[in-house]
Amino acid sequence: DEKGNCVVKPEYVFMTNCSDGKFIAVHSKYKKEYKNGDKEKYKVSVINTNGEVLFEVNASKYEYLAWAFTDNRLIVSVKKDGKECYGIIDEKGEEVVKPSNNLKDIGEVRGDVFTYNNGDGWGLMNLKGETLIRAKYESLHFATDGILMATIKKGDENERKFIDYEDNQIGEDVYTQFVAFDFFDGEHTWVKLSDKIYSLIDKKCQQVMGLPDIVSISLMSGESFIESDYVNISQLIEAFDIKQEGALGITFSSKPEAVVKKAVELGNRTGTKEQPAATPYSHDYSDD
Repeated sequence: DEKGNCVVKPEYVFMTNCSDGKFIAVHSKYKKEYKNGDKEKYKVSVINTNGEVLFEVNASKYEYLAWAFTDNRLIVSVKKDGKECYGIIDEKGEEVVKPSNNLKDIGEVRGDVFTYNNGDGWGLMNLKGETLIRAKYESLHFATDGILMATIKKGDENERKFIDYEDNQIGEDVYTQFVAFDFFDGEHTWVKLSDKIYSLIDKKCQQVMGLPDIVSISLMSGESFIESDYVNISQLIEAFDIKQEGALGITFSSKPEAVVKKAVELGNRTGTKEQPAATPYSHDYSDD
C-alpha cells in the first residue's frame, strides 16, 4: 500500500494491475503448469487488496478472460461448436451474462449495460439480455455515463456521432473524429467537424462559445510528467518566462521566423547540412 506495507504476499507467478480493487493472478504453486501453458492444470485467482481470494476458476474454463474488472464485471469467452462466444462474470465468479452465440464479442461494460457485437455490428445490451440498441454500428464506445460514441460506415468514409442509450443522436452535428468526455472532465470534449475544423463541445453536443479558430488538436495523456514532492510554481513560471501573452519570449503575435529561431535554440528542430533546421524547408506545415 502507500505506506509500503505488503498487502498481497509475493506468492504469485502472474498478476495484473489493480482494477476495481481486484487483481487477477496465478499462484506460484502452478508455476510449472502456467509456464508450460497447460490451462487444464492450473487455476486463475481473483484477489482483493487485502490479499483475500474472492474466487478461483480453472484456467481452461474460459477461452478468454479479460485482465481488468470494470464496475465489478469481467468479460469472458468460451468455445461453442468451434466458435467463440462472450459473456460476463461478476466479482464472485458467477455468470451475470451467460456466453451466447449472439455475443460474438463484448467491448466495454458500464454499470448494467455493455456494448456487444453479433457479427453484423456493434450495439448495446443490458445485463438482463435485453437489446437496447441493435447491432448496427461500425464501432460503439462509452463516452461517459449515458452517452455513447457511435461510428457509421458511409462508403469509404466513417461518420461519427454521440448517442444516448436509446439510440437518439445528441446534437445535430456529425464528426470525422471525436474523443470520449471521460478523457477530460466528463463534461466537455473535442471533436473534428471537417477536414480542418476542430471544436470543443459540452455533453449536449453544443459548441463552447468564444473559441478561436482551431485547425489542430492533439490529445496528450500521460506522455510527459514531473514527479516531485514539492514544486515551486513561482520559480517555474519565472524560469520559463511564462506570461499571459506567451512564454520564453514568444507571444501569440510573434512572427514565424522568431518562433523557428527559438525552437532551434532549444534544440526542438534538427536539420541537415544541406537544409539547416532554421530554413523554410523544415517548416512547411500550412496549418501551423
